[in-house]
Amino acid sequence: MKDLQIISHSLNASIFERLIKFPYTRSARLEIQYRMHPFIAQFPSEHFYQGFLQTAPSCRESLPTLKMLPPERPSVMFDTSANPRESFCESNPTSFTNQEEGRQVVALLDTLLNHKVSPRKIGVIVAYRGQLDLLKTQLGQHQMIQDYYQQIEVDTVDAFQGREKDVIIISTVRNNSRKSLGFLADPRRLNVAITRARIGLFILGSVNTLQHDHNYAELIVHHQKHKQLYDRDMNNLVPLKDLSQYSLLEAHQRGG
Repeated sequence: MKDLQIISHSLNASIFERLIKFPYTRSARLEIQYRMHPFIAQFPSEHFYQGFLQTAPSCRESLPTLKMLPPERPSVMFDTSANPRESFCESNPTSFTNQEEGRQVVALLDTLLNHKVSPRKIGVIVAYRGQLDLLKTQLGQHQMIQDYYQQIEVDTVDAFQGREKDVIIISTVRNNSRKSLGFLADPRRLNVAITRARIGLFILGSVNTLQHDHNYAELIVHHQKHKQLYDRDMNNLVPLKDLSQYSLLEAHQRGG
């Protein structure tokens, strides 16, 4: 039993994490980033890099703006708690889908294309392969996006590691009453997902479910504090000012 626990623990660590534990391995921390808008970089810097990750001056000056978002805060989060619950994927019982969240991703892509954002500069990151297959089907059925969807990259978090796009949409999928996030709660995957966008980041997720993970709770409060947390209705962009219905977020709002 002890051997199994050791093996399980080692599998949860990346190759890099295992390498830096060797006594003669030198590691260097990333301190300057050249990819992201400073506001997009702000949360990962504070939450994952202890505030050491800074944006290069050249990056601040050269990045274009996304017209549909505030130029100083181009990262938004949509609360999809009111959506129907997640479903098990029929073709893969270990995976999940979220039909309504998929439709909201398609609607958001429609809006981005209407704002003349190049489809090749848009990426959609999904938490589960079941949602990946669902989204590809939904995109192929959408009349306007049919001509563009082959150019829009849709893939899992792991596939986007080391990649970047001007605009990233994240579909977190999970929406349940069991307080279950599964491997969505892996902080490394969260860090990868939210650091792929250069000028625009859209996160769709159930606050009611995500609040049960410390990292996501902090991410939610971060967006709420900057008036960038909205209800799921993307045509009625009213910031959610009151999070009292989500009791687990109160401590994070107080900085606890």
